[in-house]
Amino acid sequence: MLFISLIGSFFNMIEAEKNIILIGMPGVGKSTVGVLLAKRLSFCYLDTDIYIKGT
Repeated sequence: MLFISLIGSFFNMIEAEKNIILIGMPGVGKSTVGVLLAKRLSFCYLDTDIYIKGT
């Protein structure tokens, strides 16, 4: 129940912000979660790993 409450608070907080930055160890799912969050919130998604490799 606490987890659901925290998720609700998180989404309310996001509405006031313009960017979300996911930070974590390699292989934990940042890119997967980033894509899902972007779709859910109608945000643009930029994976900096792909961006850096492309330059």
